[in-house]
Amino acid sequence: MGACQAMLDALRREGICSVFVRSHTFLTQPMAALAELGTLVDHGETVWLDLTKSDEEYWGELRTNHRR
Repeated sequence: MGACQAMLDALRREGICSVFVRSHTFLTQPMAALAELGTLVDHGETVWLDLTKSDEEYWGELRTNHRR
């Protein structure tokens, strides 16, 4: 049995009617398998920041039209 189906079975067993899952942003996910179990909502792209950079470096690298 796949992990997605096992999760669905466990949720049903516990009487849970919804679950919110956040997937790893940089690894490939089994979206087709998850879509078979319910509704998938994409809230947009992930933004990541290198925390070793200074504020000045970030603002200097940011496109002018993205500074708003």
